Amino acid sequence: MSIDLGDPLRWRETLPARQPASSEVAAGAVAGTLGGLVAWGTAMALLPEGAGGLLPLRLVAATLWGTSAVAPGNVGLPAFVGALLVLFAAIAYGLVFVSILRPAAPLRRSIGVGAVYGAVLYVPAWLGVVHVFDPLLYEAARGKGLAILALHVLYGATMGFLVPFLRRILP
Repeated sequence: MSIDLGDPLRWRETLPARQPASSEVAAGAVAGTLGGLVAWGTAMALLPEGAGGLLPLRLVAATLWGTSAVAPGNVGLPAFVGALLVLFAAIAYGLVFVSILRPAAPLRRSIGVGAVYGAVLYVPAWLGVVHVFDPLLYEAARGKGLAILALHVLYGATMGFLVPFLRRILP
């Protein structure tokens, strides 16, 4: 008994039309990525001498790998995984931000909303996710709560600055 699947060349006609990617999604992803890079670059500039530029990424990878992510000689792959986790979080929070920000918001308001968003984001991102799932990173940053809050505010303000421009230039 054979099953008639019809004409494979006509299958495409039965599928729904493909929709173009939304400029809102693109704006959120790009703003989240660039905001994350600005905040991360600032954090790297504030690292103490001799800390090693890849250590923070390895500490982020400890979310998945625990202490083996910061073991001596285990640098490349944990740093890459840490960078992917940071990128994922930055894009996800950027997508949420672009869905919150009104399309007609003027630049000053957008930056202000972004700064407040970054400050509010500090609670679930740092005190929630990092505190619970990455105790190594949380312990390494003990006593630097205000600096981490400032980095979150910088991340949000950067997104607030970028989103109005990205909404205009992205198709």
